[in-house]
Amino acid sequence: MYQKNIPVLRHGAFALLLSLALLLASTVASPMISFVKPAEAATSYTLTVRSLDLSGSTITGMYTVIRSSGGAILKTGYTPVTFTGDGGSSYSVTVSDYGQRTFDHWGDGSTSRTRTITLNQDFTANAYFKTGSTTTTQYALTVKSVDLSGSTISGLYTTIRSSSGTTLRTGFTPLTYTGTSGTTYSVTISDYEDSTFDHWNNGSTARTRTITLSQATTITAYFETSTTVVANPVLTVRSADLSGNTITGMYTSIKSSSGATLKTGFTPTTYTGNGGSSYSITVSDYGDRTFDHWENGATSRTRTMTLNKDTTITAHFKTGATSTTGGATDVYIPLYMYPGGTGWTNWQKVIDTKNAHPSVPFTASINPNSGVGSSQNSAFVNGINKLQAANIRVLGYVAADYGDRSLDSLKAEIDKYISWYDVDGIMVDEFSNQAADLDYFKSLYTYAKSKGLYVKANPGTDVPESYVGTADNFSISEGSGYFDLSRLQGWHTKYDKSKWSFTRYATSYLDTEFVKDAAPYVGMMYITDGVSPERYMYVPSYFGTMVTTLDNLY
Repeated sequence: MYQKNIPVLRHGAFALLLSLALLLASTVASPMISFVKPAEAATSYTLTVRSLDLSGSTITGMYTVIRSSGGAILKTGYTPVTFTGDGGSSYSVTVSDYGQRTFDHWGDGSTSRTRTITLNQDFTANAYFKTGSTTTTQYALTVKSVDLSGSTISGLYTTIRSSSGTTLRTGFTPLTYTGTSGTTYSVTISDYEDSTFDHWNNGSTARTRTITLSQATTITAYFETSTTVVANPVLTVRSADLSGNTITGMYTSIKSSSGATLKTGFTPTTYTGNGGSSYSITVSDYGDRTFDHWENGATSRTRTMTLNKDTTITAHFKTGATSTTGGATDVYIPLYMYPGGTGWTNWQKVIDTKNAHPSVPFTASINPNSGVGSSQNSAFVNGINKLQAANIRVLGYVAADYGDRSLDSLKAEIDKYISWYDVDGIMVDEFSNQAADLDYFKSLYTYAKSKGLYVKANPGTDVPESYVGTADNFSISEGSGYFDLSRLQGWHTKYDKSKWSFTRYATSYLDTEFVKDAAPYVGMMYITDGVSPERYMYVPSYFGTMVTTLDNLY
């Protein structure tokens, strides 16, 4: 039975009231819970730097530096380069020229080689380069030597100088130097034993010839060669500075092969000898004049020669500096990584640094396969050519096994280095310092010099003074960290600093004050943070700073 006046709730209204009741109940029964949205992690984006020529074709290997907005270097490398940065952060990107590739513009049209980019997404920056001729076109100047019949003869000492007289390159024919278009250079070639300069291929009979480069140029010096022995030939000893200007008054001693003193005097001095006899000639330093080399490239102040005809020899002296402080100090680099792939970036770094510091001498030793290897390697041929084109002296690595390796084997390896890679010299590792091995290393040095090669020795420790005539340079300190410079002093300072060098590894930082203090005592130095077994398999990050420090000294 129903009462007419009681309202009946429809299904929808009932559901609504029920929901409100449940919500009120849960609010009373439970404390309030608040929800906080978690902070979002910083977003990272990838910045890629590519390089292209003006036609849009990809080119690689352009050196790139990425810096923070505060100027800190975050990454360096060769294009293409990638870097992961923080979203919303700004970075500067700088690309460098190389060879005939010159920066032109970025993909956004800007022409400054440094570009600032704010990363809000993955981004690729395209740098466009001109290729081909640059504002300073370079050409190869090659000097060759032949006899009067046109047959090639090699090993004639040659000096290439700037128009101001600065020595740019020395070496033995055939010799190549990379010069700048429109620039004038002088080329001087020297006699050697029975080879006497006669004329250049343009008919000039002056042994110094001036060339203005407008294209790749080869000049040829003609020599008279004769085996005729004059009965009483005249030996003339003269002296000159490193620019070839005559200086006089340098004390000279001429001795017989048995050591008897035949004549003493001051340059220029002459002596009439017996044809076919051997004589030794020694020149001395005086004041600020320090012996540097003979006209045939030999760096020992005592020179032995067989006199067959009238002969003039010239001793060249450094002027204005003593033997311990004179001249720039070479940067020496054991460039023992393969010149390809990631290894090539190290070779390129050395070349780029040399180009940035042209007045600092560079010497690099290369090691194809624990020595010259069993066959020629085209990657090394290409790499060595590029080193030499940058005026870097290249030495081939050989190991003497502390005098236990056969000399014939060493000579054969040296011949392969010359034939396959046209090196400028050799780096003799495992070099002894024992008196019993002295004659062995004298023989090795004589052979290398007969081939026109520079000889660097690595005993890794000091040598007796009697060893001085067995190499052009001795690495008398190889080890980890820095060392006491007193070991470079003492009797070593009697000789030109070019005789001495050191190599230090596992050195985590560069002490520029040590570099400055050591430079007056050594002709070469190398410092790296590399550790065994790959201590010479990359170029250290502070390499450029070391070179800059040396550059600022001279």
